[in-house]
Amino acid sequence: MFKKLLLLVMVLSLAVVGPSAVLAGNGAGTAGEVRMGAPGNAGGSRQLEVRSQAGVQSNAEAGEAGGLMQATRRCLQTMQRTGKPAREEWQALRDNLARLKQQYRLETREENRAEIRAMFKQAVQMAKEQGEPGEMENLLRDLISLAPGDPEPYRELGNIYRNRGEKTPKVFCDGNELKPDVPPVIKEGRTLIPIRPITEALGATVQWNERERTVLISKGDITIQLQVENRIALVNGRRVELDVPAENINSRVFVPLRFISEALKAQVGFYPEGQIVTVVQEAVQAQS
Repeated sequence: MFKKLLLLVMVLSLAVVGPSAVLAGNGAGTAGEVRMGAPGNAGGSRQLEVRSQAGVQSNAEAGEAGGLMQATRRCLQTMQRTGKPAREEWQALRDNLARLKQQYRLETREENRAEIRAMFKQAVQMAKEQGEPGEMENLLRDLISLAPGDPEPYRELGNIYRNRGEKTPKVFCDGNELKPDVPPVIKEGRTLIPIRPITEALGATVQWNERERTVLISKGDITIQLQVENRIALVNGRRVELDVPAENINSRVFVPLRFISEALKAQVGFYPEGQIVTVVQEAVQAQS
């Protein structure tokens, strides 16, 4: 009887203690989950902090660009009021515009890009009105590099060349002037240029076959084959008749600029004011 009573007490004790132990285990497990979750929360906080810092940096850069644009506007206004700016004022303006030119390449907002171009045009006009052809030429070159597809700067620059009596053709590719060691020539109303400067500027490769006097130009899925003094060229195997053939001039192979550029999907323009030929690739044209 005593043994049965003792056994009953033990069973009742286990029934009371068991849930407590289970609850304690659940509590420990919950605590463990919180501890494991703590680093994750810290990681999330760090990510938020990094994003916050990136946002602050982006805002700071935008603020710096806005401040630079505002400073350039004030500089232009002051110089216009002065009537005849001093060299120091021109230098300050050049410094601001040089920084804006760098900012332009990073700028993603079209309204800011348009305003930067407008400030360069305003500076060009001021240099023109005040008889500063040197300043005007440099500003026009900068403006052309920003917007290779804009025709007006080429016309203004061409007028400067014409007034100086320069007759050698000038070639600009994507806003940058090409300066081959042997200058371009005009034959039968067509501009011929040494082959490597133009093809390299357009991202193409060139192979020369001395025995057959042929040139093979390749870019992506486009191949162009020309032979010196032959008016028939091949573009992806298709025969094309040239207005002027490739020529050997001063130990350089000269090729018709318009034909090569258009075959490589670039747009070509000509400004007779200063014998300026422009070549602009489609991707660059879209950004102008």
